[in-house]
Amino acid sequence: VHAASYAKFAPLAPGSIFSLFGRNLATSTLAASSVPLPKELSDARVTLGGVAVPLFYAGAGQVNGQVPFELTPGTKPSVLVTVKGVAAPPDEITLADAQPGIFTVDQSGSGQGAILDASYKLVSPANPIKAGDIVQVFCTGLGRTDPPVTSGTASPSSPVATVVNAVTATIGG
Repeated sequence: VHAASYAKFAPLAPGSIFSLFGRNLATSTLAASSVPLPKELSDARVTLGGVAVPLFYAGAGQVNGQVPFELTPGTKPSVLVTVKGVAAPPDEITLADAQPGIFTVDQSGSGQGAILDASYKLVSPANPIKAGDIVQVFCTGLGRTDPPVTSGTASPSSPVATVVNAVTATIGG
């Protein structure tokens, strides 16, 4: 599923963060502690279309990873999860150019978005914004960047990587 919206069976874009849910997906609970992200965590490995996936988190019931930028939108690569060399039955996902989703404060995929003002305070009815204010929206699924970012690595600060797809936001219509 899309890690921000938890939309099931929705396409994912290269660079997106996704979540896999199931049983026996890893031998313990581990989160990546540095970049580049590892391609194995807690004995769990995930491949998409044969490409090893950078992993953020692995636990017995959930694995979070990044869709490799190397994959091509418009295709349907196979997902394969392997734990200690034992593979689960493969599944298939659809790749899109972009499939944006905003992370939520409670990490449920619904409710208050993870949106901060210029002072890094949560935008909410108690801390509203007004026209012209700067906001930070924590999201995933915006697709490829220019310059390209290597899967599992931090985005460069110079030159800044920007998304290739046009981004628009609408507030209150």
